[in-house]
Amino acid sequence: MLVARRGAGAHVEVVDELDRRLALAGRLDGRGRLMPDAVDAVIEAITDFRAVAEGAGAGDVRVVGTAAVREARNRPDLVSRVAEMGINLEVADASVEARYAFLGAVYGMPVSSGVLVDLGGGSLDLARFRDRTLVETATIPAGTLLARARFLAGDPPTEAEAEALHEWTRKAVRAAGFRRLGRDEALVVTGGAARNLAKIDRARRPRYPVAALHGYELRRARLRAITELLRSLGSGAGSVPGLNPKRVDTIAAGALVLGAAADAMRAKRLLVSGQGLR
Repeated sequence: MLVARRGAGAHVEVVDELDRRLALAGRLDGRGRLMPDAVDAVIEAITDFRAVAEGAGAGDVRVVGTAAVREARNRPDLVSRVAEMGINLEVADASVEARYAFLGAVYGMPVSSGVLVDLGGGSLDLARFRDRTLVETATIPAGTLLARARFLAGDPPTEAEAEALHEWTRKAVRAAGFRRLGRDEALVVTGGAARNLAKIDRARRPRYPVAALHGYELRRARLRAITELLRSLGSGAGSVPGLNPKRVDTIAAGALVLGAAADAMRAKRLLVSGQGLR
């Protein structure tokens, strides 16, 4: 969660942040329902987030559910539980989710045209923009949790499994209409996996002078090397400098999906946004 204060014009001042990884897309049962402990975790997170937001001076608190909540068959039950807290849980459809991600990620970047790739646990959201105006969106069921469950059975995942995920994602991105970038277009990536991959790359560049991840340039060739390292290590990747231990189980899937999206659009570099839909 990010608490921000709107300043003059389009300026946004970040007041406070709180991270809570719920991984809801991986906590659906065989019937597509959020498990009871997942629902409890959502309520606990909202309680903590509201306390932080109100402590920072926020007035009206809005809660938005994205892909995993949208797909959960017991979504009404979760909405009711949140309503008992006096809060309306808004469930964003795919196009709204992509629009929110675009507004959060791109407006803080020095780019005017391109494609935003927002990788979450349940979905891969794509948004093309021209002159900082949203043009089209698409959502692909290739979030890190879904991709890992569907393609990466081994530990470590085999080369064949990794190639299958890469090819499926690349073809899905192209089928959605997101093909080669124009000369004036940039590929912007956001989401927890994207930011953590940037941290890993930065840790492999000891002389890199800037600590901030927002605006970090991740070269496709460097992402390819990191992806192979993470794939080969599997659950043993926790020793990789820069990797958040909570993402050990999904980071290889995230690297493969982002790499496939970049390849579908023939992007040589990925600009990492530290902002987005939180």
